[in-house]
Amino acid sequence: MPWHTRNAVKIVAVVGTKKVDGVVNTLCNEVLRGAADSGASAYSVNLYDHHIEYCVGCWRCFETDRCRHEDDFEAVYGMVESADVVVLGSPVYIGNVSAIMKNFFDRHNGFAIYNPEDAPDLHRLPFWSKVSRVRSEIKRFGPRDESMRGKGYVLVSASTLQFPYTFLTGQSRLALAAMGAYVRRVGGVVRARIMYTDTLVRFQTGKRQRMMAKAYRAGQKVTQRAHRTFAKSR
Repeated sequence: MPWHTRNAVKIVAVVGTKKVDGVVNTLCNEVLRGAADSGASAYSVNLYDHHIEYCVGCWRCFETDRCRHEDDFEAVYGMVESADVVVLGSPVYIGNVSAIMKNFFDRHNGFAIYNPEDAPDLHRLPFWSKVSRVRSEIKRFGPRDESMRGKGYVLVSASTLQFPYTFLTGQSRLALAAMGAYVRRVGGVVRARIMYTDTLVRFQTGKRQRMMAKAYRAGQKVTQRAHRTFAKSR
């Protein structure tokens, strides 16, 4: 693990854009800078730098606790699992996150999300047996272990459309909702949302500086919150 400081709050940014100088990556770096200035150990991982295959829905992870793919996902997941705070960064692609970020979410099934071992065969049960089984299992659905539960998340996204078109079309809202759905599924908590709209035409002067300042403050706040949590647990 490339953490730079021992016994510090650890924050990792998982970035799903290939534009290293683009708005999303820059915002994520500002969150990390704010966190580092507040004493956190910060690191960024770009999904495009890693080979992560698509989930094919084979159910093997439920049966063996291992994915059929031998790729880089487990290493990236390990960074997320060991972090105290996670930044998710993705541009808006037609009302959703980028494909590489969505695939990152999907691949958590075999690592972070609990499902019964016999999940592929539940459809064979009689109706009332299905009802009984779902009632007994429903509280267990979610994170498989405590390492993911309660982890703080900062959601970062950007859209070329300007307000109010982003709101009327639902583009930005749906992208943030996709991130939020993932966070809830793994038992995390959203601590901040940063949505940068109008990245193409740029009607508002000075907006970039304001958004970067907002990202920097978000990094400071989540780190300070994590420090307080550590202090209380000692």
